[in-house]
Amino acid sequence: MKKSHVRFLIGICSLMLSSCFSTTPKYLFAPNSTNLIEVKNKRDLKAAFNYSSTRHPSNDGNSGRQSSNGIDVQSAFAFSDKIAIKLDGFSKWETNRSINTANNPYRYLLKYKRTGEEISIGYYKSFGNKNQAALNIFAGVGVGKTSFNGTYRLDSTNTYFYIANHTKLFLIPSIRLNLSDNYSLCLAYKITSVDFRNLNTNDVELKKGLYKSFANKKSIYGDFVVDNEFNFEEMKNFKFHVQFGLSKLFTSFDYMNDMGNPITNEQYQYNNSFATIGLVADIKTLFKKK
Repeated sequence: MKKSHVRFLIGICSLMLSSCFSTTPKYLFAPNSTNLIEVKNKRDLKAAFNYSSTRHPSNDGNSGRQSSNGIDVQSAFAFSDKIAIKLDGFSKWETNRSINTANNPYRYLLKYKRTGEEISIGYYKSFGNKNQAALNIFAGVGVGKTSFNGTYRLDSTNTYFYIANHTKLFLIPSIRLNLSDNYSLCLAYKITSVDFRNLNTNDVELKKGLYKSFANKKSIYGDFVVDNEFNFEEMKNFKFHVQFGLSKLFTSFDYMNDMGNPITNEQYQYNNSFATIGLVADIKTLFKKK
């Protein structure tokens, strides 16, 4: 469905509904930064600290505005010259608000919190002239929690909340190219299957409609990720990295809301882009005795 058609459909629904439940964007899912830390040899140990942001661009600049920030802590340890394990932890805080205008009756303010942990194990191998390229394939599992609370009308005294836990399985194939002594480029694709569970909300429509279906059906996401890593002679034990990604929901959902209006997959607003900046430390060499 074209974006213009989606905007038209949302507009019609807004006129027909007596509440703003259906017109208030609620972000059930947000991708976290992908752990692409590179290990090259047995007993390599590296850790990263990242600042990240997620976004759904279609809601920014029109009737709403979203801010999203978070931190990610990641690590990787090589058990052998081929096998490594990776750990991740993240915490995100977001605000989703309407732009206050005189002719906008559907004002809202929602505040989110997202947390999660991941563990993965996989295979890595360097190849090419002077090991200028590396292949990585990691599979893992994660758990987490998403919640929001806020008002759907800023003049309302009713506060709404939503809480859901999730479990996910994922696969991350990637290839890293060492293009110079100071720069490497990594291309990755993360396939994630998410099960939402323990849903709790006082929003009647969320209980009956689309979000309940997400709690009862697997959601499959694909994240295309580009990671740029830089190092400097003055900081041999550290590398800076900048990561960009796009997330796509592949599961198809077609539902009717309480008024009989269709809610399509395109109208389900999940955060579909993310960016990360961080510092990677080589723990093994950092504390190595001289």
